[in-house]
Amino acid sequence: MIGMAEFNPDYVGMFNGRAVYARYKIIAEIPADMPADLAETLCLDERMKEIHLKLLADLGIVKVQVEAIAEPPEMAATRENGEPIMYESRTEILEHLLNGREPKSLEISRLKERLAAAELRVQQAEAGAQAAKQKAEAAVNAADILAIEIENLKKERG
Repeated sequence: MIGMAEFNPDYVGMFNGRAVYARYKIIAEIPADMPADLAETLCLDERMKEIHLKLLADLGIVKVQVEAIAEPPEMAATRENGEPIMYESRTEILEHLLNGREPKSLEISRLKERLAAAELRVQQAEAGAQAAKQKAEAAVNAADILAIEIENLKKERG
């Protein structure tokens, strides 16, 4: 397995709406009369690798090299809280990875997060307003008590 892989956008694919990174690169020496695209193939998983190796063997191509590819750290952006983010297209995946544009599937969750944060701020403001109201009422009560005491002292002194 290659160490810390360098991110290559060409290795990014999509499977069932999720971003995937090629896990294998198959390099084959092919005769000149065969299609050039057989010379190098990216495989997203073990099954795809095995299918391609069988195809090459069936075509009589035996000089084959298989390179394992490590997923680069950039692909972590395609998961949120360990769960894969859903994408509409490979283009949307690349826009997210290369330009930081969040996919449409995250728009609703981001709006919900913003709404929850706004509701929390409202609750905090209401709690602050309630505390201020209680302090004001206490101050008014204290002033009323002082006013009564002043009146009582005036009556006593007379």
